[in-house]
Amino acid sequence: MMQDLLNQDQRLCLLRSLNDCGGNANDSVLQDCLDQYGHTVTRDVIKTHLVWMKEQGVVSLVDLSGCYVATLAQRGYDHIEGRSAVPGIKRARRT
Repeated sequence: MMQDLLNQDQRLCLLRSLNDCGGNANDSVLQDCLDQYGHTVTRDVIKTHLVWMKEQGVVSLVDLSGCYVATLAQRGYDHIEGRSAVPGIKRARRT
């Protein structure tokens, strides 16, 4: 239960970070961003979230020799703007 809440929050933070980075970033930058949100996780955790989020259609993902580069998809942008909700990602509050 608690791990599900953490996963959902980490995924929302990843989407927000991608948006803040202009729409795309690699897994190393995203790991640093999650640190800023208070989530100290391994690169493997970041990659696992990115693969999961790709399956949900909120990001696209390119593997460059083991370095993942994620790009925010429209569905992910709609989620962080509060226009839609993606199960498994913490619901964003509209500001």
